Amino acid sequence: MRGVSLTFDGLNVRGFSRAGDETWFRVDPPGLALDVGRGAPPLVGARWIFLSHGHLDHSVGIPWVLTQRKLQGLDAATILCPKAVAEDLRQYITAGGRLEGEDLDTEVVGLETGESWELERGLRLEVFDVSHTVPALGCHLVRRRMKLRSEFEGRSPLEVADLKRSGVEVVRESEDLWLSYCGDSSATVFTSEPRVFDAKILLVECTFLGPETRAHGERFGHMHLQDLAAVADRFENEAIVLHHLSRRHRMADLEEAVMRELPELAEKIHFITGDELRAGE
Repeated sequence: MRGVSLTFDGLNVRGFSRAGDETWFRVDPPGLALDVGRGAPPLVGARWIFLSHGHLDHSVGIPWVLTQRKLQGLDAATILCPKAVAEDLRQYITAGGRLEGEDLDTEVVGLETGESWELERGLRLEVFDVSHTVPALGCHLVRRRMKLRSEFEGRSPLEVADLKRSGVEVVRESEDLWLSYCGDSSATVFTSEPRVFDAKILLVECTFLGPETRAHGERFGHMHLQDLAAVADRFENEAIVLHHLSRRHRMADLEEAVMRELPELAEKIHFITGDELRAGE
């Protein structure tokens, strides 16, 4: 079965991505699918599905995933998608259900940029616009945690417990961008949504390599490695996961290009593309 896995900061990202073939990821916690490709077994247990756009290499497997959930007696999934494609998606799911002879009871929620959806306590999905050839969104996975207030850092656990019992507010709520996913997008996302540079984990496409394809990114709404190189000094992320490599390129081509053109980022760059995953050396 296709699919490889990475773990960062307590977050596991499993997936497969090759441009024009299929792209899907599963993120745990919370059990979130980021696109579904042709449908993959690891996605069946995902309670939430974020569909970045309607291109079939990202969406065609949705009826299969939903059918498998029903066969396994799982609750209905919730699908979050661009508002512009929500009705077409509902009709597609209905047609898939008719072919299966099943009612694929599924909530499809159309979202617009700036809107959010509470996944579970402490985890929220926020969406943002990206530029592609069809309506598309990216998303942030926002984590809320309680942290010890700075004035009490360095105190022993016993002291902190005593302060808390006396009614002192010893913790504060803190939010961070645990993961950002740009889906299929041109480099304009770096201007329109600069928060992606601050996510702990950034999933960003890198479809094209080399001078002969330099103009393809803008034409097809995808990124060239040079688009990443142009903003290399802005990536504050702990891990950058490149995916969606064009079938005209080999994995080794991407690895070599990263070492040559992004040497300052190579240690935190990882790859999910084709059947392989390798960390940057």
